[in-house]
Amino acid sequence: KGDNKKYYGPYTDVKTAREFLWLLHRIFPIRKTPLKLPLKTPQRPCLNYHIQRCLAPCTGNVSVEDYNSMIEMVIYFMEGKREKIISELEKKMFEYSEKMLFERAAIYRNMIRTLQDMSSKQSIINTTLGDEDILALAQREDTGEMIVFEIRSGKLEGKKSFALSGLKDSNLLETYLSFIKLYYFQSSFIPNTIRIPFKTTQDITTLQKTLSQLAEKSVKLSNIQGATISLWKLAQKNAEMNLTERILATKLKEEKQALKNLQEILNLPSIPKIIECYDISHFQGSQPVGSGVMFVEGKPHKPGYRHYNIRGYSQVNDPGMIHEVISRRLSRIQNDNLKVPDLIVIDGGETQLARACEAANNLGFGHIPMIGLAKKREEIYLPNEKYPYKFDINLPAIRLLRRIRDEAHRFGIEFHRKKRNKATLETILDKIPNIGSKRRKQILSQLLVKKKLKEIKKEDLIELEGIGRELAEQIYNTLNLK
Repeated sequence: KGDNKKYYGPYTDVKTAREFLWLLHRIFPIRKTPLKLPLKTPQRPCLNYHIQRCLAPCTGNVSVEDYNSMIEMVIYFMEGKREKIISELEKKMFEYSEKMLFERAAIYRNMIRTLQDMSSKQSIINTTLGDEDILALAQREDTGEMIVFEIRSGKLEGKKSFALSGLKDSNLLETYLSFIKLYYFQSSFIPNTIRIPFKTTQDITTLQKTLSQLAEKSVKLSNIQGATISLWKLAQKNAEMNLTERILATKLKEEKQALKNLQEILNLPSIPKIIECYDISHFQGSQPVGSGVMFVEGKPHKPGYRHYNIRGYSQVNDPGMIHEVISRRLSRIQNDNLKVPDLIVIDGGETQLARACEAANNLGFGHIPMIGLAKKREEIYLPNEKYPYKFDINLPAIRLLRRIRDEAHRFGIEFHRKKRNKATLETILDKIPNIGSKRRKQILSQLLVKKKLKEIKKEDLIELEGIGRELAEQIYNTLNLK
């Protein structure tokens, strides 16, 4: 801010910053509140002085030089120079001991013990490493996570994690170099070496010179090699894990927001935790099927997915087919005492919704909230209302409804395609002599589970048990897939 103060950070979360501040005050007996020293009129010391947590410069109990020396050690601590701090503290301890100021010497002794205890708990990574930072990035589409491992005198002193966005149009090297500029150009301490997974380029050399000028020492941007390879892999795993956790947390937050938003715009009695959506798929009325998907807490619940072979209609009649599917679903809920959904979404408009509501009323489920979602304009139809409602397509609730509807459509199309392919292949196999019911069943079950009809190759047929090359060629030629 240009106010002649030193700033440290950024710290990646509030908890880390608070813990670090607590540790700082535990080790170094400095003031916890700002005060311009020395004071014209000395004050009475507070409790921190009596419990040896402050040298009480406000009382004139310590010289300006000694207090400034303590602040210098705090700076060393912030920069990870633990060994240098201990050396300076030992000098002070012996100095006060020789002057027979044993209480003051004891303060420095306690600081040394605390720092040594901390150092003993830290893992020695490699004694050949000096002050180095190791950077690792995990990226998925437009978002990413950068991990910084801080190695000081061969020990892993700290780990920082930074959430990044806007990465879609940048390559990896650009992302690393941009982060280095943003992070280190404002940092009070730049290590001697910064490790990134790239060999030297002109851009790296230019940035290296700038960093050296800022740090007033030689700073290297080096590739990951030797003892740092295993550390970088560990940092990379940390980055992947942190990014996954952040994406999951964001999705969870969005899902909760969408469900609450859905309750508001539809005026539902409660947040719809269980949502079911139904769709009809057919090709000009042939091979009609119904599909139902279930979302629980805003996420797909695959055990709740259902396929329906339409029994009562052979011609195009989407409203009638929806009536049949909803009747069968609600009958199953009634007979098996299953959980009732909080909301049913029908892929369709006013007519489809009316027939679905009719099926629900006939079975005593008229209390279940039900809506229709039209494909063309993403309009929402409500029961007994002629005109639909139009909402902002970017609302969390509308995005969730579209996702559920598209999933039901995908699930239905997949089932319909498989059924149509099976019927087509059955017809073709009937034309080929020497194929009995057993072989026909084998081809249908083993082949169509894995492949679409147009994707079947001659090799796929040859691999089937009991079908030789000659019969495979005959089936393949009949399929007209050459």
